[in-house]
Amino acid sequence: MFKNAQSGKLSVPFWVNDYLRIVIFASLLFFTEKKDRQFWAVTVVAFIACILSTGRGDLVILIAGLSTISLLQRKQESFLVAMRILRWPIVLVSALWIGLIFTNKDTKGMTGGAAGIAATFVLSYIAGPLAAFDSVVQSPAGFMSISSHTFQFPLHLAATLHLTDYTMPPVLDSFVFVPFSMNVYTIFKFYFLELGITGTLVFLLFLGLLHSLIYLKARQGGRLSMYLFALSINTVLVVIAGDLYSDLGSFVAALGFGLLYFLIGSLPLRLFPANKQGHLNLRTSKACYASSLNHKEIDLG
Repeated sequence: MFKNAQSGKLSVPFWVNDYLRIVIFASLLFFTEKKDRQFWAVTVVAFIACILSTGRGDLVILIAGLSTISLLQRKQESFLVAMRILRWPIVLVSALWIGLIFTNKDTKGMTGGAAGIAATFVLSYIAGPLAAFDSVVQSPAGFMSISSHTFQFPLHLAATLHLTDYTMPPVLDSFVFVPFSMNVYTIFKFYFLELGITGTLVFLLFLGLLHSLIYLKARQGGRLSMYLFALSINTVLVVIAGDLYSDLGSFVAALGFGLLYFLIGSLPLRLFPANKQGHLNLRTSKACYASSLNHKEIDLG
């Protein structure tokens, strides 16, 4: 698995990741509307699929997204109130995140038992990325790559259209000793190497502005913006480890799925049952029409 990832390939079939993302998208979209049996069924399927795939990232996307939508719907903007609401989701994500370490990490040769191994990984992910990025700042030439990471989406699209030659960078980055092996370098590494300090600041300023605009729209109750903001929260949560903004294809797919969902939901197709309010309005209009006919008959009599 690790060799495949280093070469830019994953051992997990592509349709598994696609299925996971679709059910996660559906769960978040349903949650923006109502919490009915359909929502709970899709969410349970998404949760089980995340566990079976051992994908910690997908698990965070699902739980963090649902928590974000819940806070937006409740209009809870106080940090202390939000933390009281989120205490159990945080405990759940932390427990599963640590537990899944033993399913997709190489723990052979590590000592200290399960608790010691888990503590080592947790502490390394807290302190390691910034130390690894410091190594990049000290010796940037040793970390330069021939493939652009920051602009991989447009370059890969252009290569698919035979407009340019482009090779996707490896899924897993190279390791550095800090004084333990670490291969995540915070969000800054690739922006720093490809854009420099000024370019990094400008690029991150643009990303922060985009987050703020989506949040302000979601705060007004927009369901599509609420869904998009919930998905984007994961990119903010993992900035200490790495960069997910360059995976623009996932955001485009999420936006397309959301637009398709709301477009289909707005069409008056017979394949979709009308809501109860629609039935009520139809019955009311029929009753009013019948009543007006009765009054006309009485007047004529």
